[in-house]
Amino acid sequence: MRWWTKNRDSLHVSAAHHCVLSANGGGGIMRAVPVFYFLLAIVSVHAAGPVDFGKAELDAALAERKLKLRVDTEISLDRPETFSITLYKTGVARITGGDLRGLMYGLIEAAEQIRATGRLKAVSGKPATPVRGVRMALRSYDLTQPWFTSDDLWRAYFQTLARSRLNRLSLVLPLAEADIERLRILSETAAAFGVDFVLGIRNLTGDPQELSAHLRGILDNCPLIRGVQIEAGDEPVQLYQQGVFRALRESGRRVMLDLRGVDGRPDLVRAASGSGAPISASGFEMDAPGPDFMGDHSQLYLTNGRSSYDAAFRK
Repeated sequence: MRWWTKNRDSLHVSAAHHCVLSANGGGGIMRAVPVFYFLLAIVSVHAAGPVDFGKAELDAALAERKLKLRVDTEISLDRPETFSITLYKTGVARITGGDLRGLMYGLIEAAEQIRATGRLKAVSGKPATPVRGVRMALRSYDLTQPWFTSDDLWRAYFQTLARSRLNRLSLVLPLAEADIERLRILSETAAAFGVDFVLGIRNLTGDPQELSAHLRGILDNCPLIRGVQIEAGDEPVQLYQQGVFRALRESGRRVMLDLRGVDGRPDLVRAASGSGAPISASGFEMDAPGPDFMGDHSQLYLTNGRSSYDAAFRK
């Protein structure tokens, strides 16, 4: 593990859950009344996204409890990734998020409360660190395994990260063997669950111009790859300047640069700082447990993700 703000989403999303809550003796707690009914209207440019997943989580929790609730949701002017659940004497609960990801976290929090106690209580959340990531380093062998091409397994995996409030996956793989279509699907799936997909590269060799063209092709065809993570070795700094940094600069969009292993490479740090690419904020990063990367490691992710979001979290 290592400890190392995003801009607010420009899209305004407003949603409404129509549910009924009954007051339960004050104290910021409302008990849900039996008989299930839940409706969420979402204004979004995507068919599915983080808020849709949060809504589905709350839908499922209410269905399990056979409950009927009234909840209003909206994007607030609070900091990114924050959320708040507010209860009113009128019997209405309001869930707000500082951005789409924050609203998703608020809906997931509400779902967890309903599953645990059958009622909602007022609570708010804000990230202790802006980056809460997982680094999954794959070998050539891993790319040939059935799990790597299973959309269902990856969807379940990103759902686990979202529930754990982990907001980044850095997928490290041999760049020469990168399947652009597979990376496109994975980055799109990650975005649907509020996870930033970062391409990790290491052991760079070859001609800088060819490297730049290859990486540029990946970025052009995978617009939801949010960043590139490099793990520095003893490669010449020109390989990074003319190969990696040039591709990021010419991509025509904001692609974050995450530096690893550069403590002994001040030349590379200077080159990265002068490249014009935004450098990743510091934060938390854990290694994905493997080699069974798609195994049931949900408790490990939950403990690390939630504690890096909220230092007071205990599970």
